[in-house]
Amino acid sequence: DECCTCGGGVTGGTDAPPATGAPPTLAPGTATPRPATAAPPTPVPDACSDLTQAGGAAWHLSQGVQYACTYFGADDGTRCSRFGGDGYANFGLTAQEACCVCGGGRAPSTPEPVTDAPPTPEPTTAVPPTPEPTTAVPPTPEPTTAVPPTPEPTTAVPPTLEPTTAVPASPAPATETPQATAEPPTVCVDRTRSDGSPYFIPGGYTCTGYFAKDPSRTADRCERFGGALYADDEGVTAQEACCVCGGGQ
Repeated sequence: DECCTCGGGVTGGTDAPPATGAPPTLAPGTATPRPATAAPPTPVPDACSDLTQAGGAAWHLSQGVQYACTYFGADDGTRCSRFGGDGYANFGLTAQEACCVCGGGRAPSTPEPVTDAPPTPEPTTAVPPTPEPTTAVPPTPEPTTAVPPTPEPTTAVPPTLEPTTAVPASPAPATETPQATAEPPTVCVDRTRSDGSPYFIPGGYTCTGYFAKDPSRTADRCERFGGALYADDEGVTAQEACCVCGGGQ
């Protein structure tokens, strides 16, 4: 009665909604409509997920956490072939095994393999024990008191002198011997210049310059430098003026 599709409705009527009243009575044999039920959603297959470390942390290269699977997916795919093989394994996995972008990862319904990677031992530096300082205390020597030996008393017995009878000797006649008069020794004196100054040769060498402790060196100097070739400006040589060269007065 109400719906045109069912053969009812109002022909040439208005757009007003139908009057409110009791619901229409269905004809016998008409099935009661069921409320519409939403269709269940179509299940989405699991996506590939990157494998992780045994503790659940993201896998990465040994060079650092910045080299995880996202690093291999940030270029044109060459990193997977260059750095994803066995030469760059870490935690027992390579990028080609752990990362979906490199063909690895966990496929749908594939259980995640448990990798028990052995822990990396931390280097230990054995510190040798510091030996305790030992101070050797030298033994204290016991004082020794040297007791000088007691000298045995000696009693000197003076020898007994035999009596002697001195016979006085007859004095010999004294004879006085005349003593010779000693002449004073001759002392050599170096000659001086005409003005009374000490003799010297050109260069300022006086007679003392020819003397040496070794007499042979003195004689050598007088012979080499005491001749006419080394005379002073008054024509006097060291062999004439100096006592050490056999001259003087």
